[in-house]
Amino acid sequence: MFLFIPYFDNLEFNKRRMLSIIKRLNYQGNNDITKIVKLDLNYGMINDNIRSAALNTDVYVCQGDKILFYSGKEGVDIMSDYNDVSTIPMDRVQLHKRFSIYGYDYDIYLAGYESNYNDKLLNNLWILIVLLLVDALIPAMMLSLFSRSITKRVLLLGSYMKRIKLDEFELIPECEGKDEISELLDNYNLMISIIKNLFENEYKSKLEQQELTLARQQAELLALHSQVNPHFMFNVLESIRMHSVIKGEKETARMIESLARLMRKSADWGSDMITVDQEISFTEDYLNLQKYRFGDAFNYKIRVSTGCGSYLIPSLVLVTFVENSCVHGFNREGHAGTIFIFIYEEDKHLFIQVEDTGVGMEADEAKELERMLNEADIGKLQKSTSLGMLNACIRLKKCCGARTRINIESEKDVGTCVIIKIPLTDIKKEEQKA
Repeated sequence: MFLFIPYFDNLEFNKRRMLSIIKRLNYQGNNDITKIVKLDLNYGMINDNIRSAALNTDVYVCQGDKILFYSGKEGVDIMSDYNDVSTIPMDRVQLHKRFSIYGYDYDIYLAGYESNYNDKLLNNLWILIVLLLVDALIPAMMLSLFSRSITKRVLLLGSYMKRIKLDEFELIPECEGKDEISELLDNYNLMISIIKNLFENEYKSKLEQQELTLARQQAELLALHSQVNPHFMFNVLESIRMHSVIKGEKETARMIESLARLMRKSADWGSDMITVDQEISFTEDYLNLQKYRFGDAFNYKIRVSTGCGSYLIPSLVLVTFVENSCVHGFNREGHAGTIFIFIYEEDKHLFIQVEDTGVGMEADEAKELERMLNEADIGKLQKSTSLGMLNACIRLKKCCGARTRINIESEKDVGTCVIIKIPLTDIKKEEQKA
């Protein structure tokens, strides 16, 4: 324990208020003399600290009936004894608080507190008005801008959605911001893009079907162009063939028989897709007629790799390119040659190669023909005079896929090679009968 003792030192040479803390030492040593420690506090400094913290309020710190500290403006005379608690004007006391520290009770009284808020408020009224305007106007402006941005974009979305009723699927050009409304606009654009793609694919599919039908009809017209009552013509050819057989003209009879088969196959459109083997048989009939025409000066060679004969291709395609080689490759008097036909698989593609040793063409002319065939469509077919190969290319792409490509290599006075390249994934084989 220690003692906290306020007292007045009344010595003639040292009159003043004192605050001392006295504590007895526990260690006695070898003698019976009691030792104590006395610590004198700086009364003036403590009172000044209380005055500076009082904020224009009279603060009384009391112990028992003594006023230890006072924060009044008139100050404290430390040369006089402690004042009595009875001198405190209790009618002015606004707050009384008692607390204990280390066994000592202390009373604190607050008096004379005056609020000057009204004066300060009036003196700083313009600042308060400015702050009020800033606090009110800025949020209001921000809220207005934000509301206008939302309203503008919602109305924009509504106007574009109304166009859907008119079958107008248009994308919103500008999607401002990065909030939920902008995400809604982006999702609308995504939905419109998907719908447009679906419509375009559906339209493209129907258009391709129409083009395929038109191409087939055009090919039928081309095949029927030279036919006047086909059954009558077949009967006439059969009569001529039998007459040739009776007269012993066997070669003429064979040529007439090949011609009759060609005409029958040209008129038979039961199915547009036939096997490679069937197309080769049809082409051989045509080449036999050409050999009969050119004689020994004309030859042909056909080689079909194992397994390729069952692939399905559009009819009259191969013979169209072979016919082109015969008509344009051997169109000079006295000029014949050889036609090579190779059909094989390589690099997951089916290759149909028609090569001749005819008159050939310039490289620029061959490239232009290659471009025209790869870009063939119904519109160009209707405007072109070269119907055969354009028709064959259109039907190839419609039946065997748009990835089908045609390459042409040619050299003047050497010959021409046409290569049809079809991905194996885009064609089918004939189903084997059980």
